Amino acid sequence: MWRQDERLEPILAPIHGLAFLVSLIPQRTALAYSTLPNNMQPDFSALFRKDRIAALHYRVRPGACAVHDVQFLSSYLHDARFHSHSITRRGKKVIIMLERDCWEFGHKHGVGNNELHIAKCRLTVGPVSALLWETSLPADPNRELWIESIYLGATHWESALEASQLVLTAPGSGWKLTLALSDGFGDIRLDDLEKPHLYSEVNL
Repeated sequence: MWRQDERLEPILAPIHGLAFLVSLIPQRTALAYSTLPNNMQPDFSALFRKDRIAALHYRVRPGACAVHDVQFLSSYLHDARFHSHSITRRGKKVIIMLERDCWEFGHKHGVGNNELHIAKCRLTVGPVSALLWETSLPADPNRELWIESIYLGATHWESALEASQLVLTAPGSGWKLTLALSDGFGDIRLDDLEKPHLYSEVNL
């Protein structure tokens, strides 16, 4: 259940050896997003083999394409970093601010270095009816969490209702975040908030 206008306050309760963390999410004004046609068929090969460095704007298509598109989203956000306090809501939308590695540009090879481009980005998911943390870690809102994979949860496949789940998880690090969607496919968008740059350029 949402509690409006509260700071993020984790509540821990051990169940079957895990600590289940329910997050209460504050309001935040969302930034504008330029929508794409729902039936647009992206050129996925071109999306993941880019030569020109540019910000990414990616939207999961509804319907049968969603399963494939969520797998592609997982590729974009593999090893992306965020904190529990960087999760906010606006109405029924959940917004997660992250920093991601831009795998679509490949590694930059140089003398003594081999690095990826990085970018601050925003993941927007809705309509979200509930949010559940499962973690074996002590509660620490300042801990940096790394995403290993993203997928559609059991409700998407097993429920007779028009509902789904988007799961962000890192089994190797002991945490899972499940967003319950009241729509069968939801509206899932990833937007870079800056032009990707090399990590070594941050302090130049």
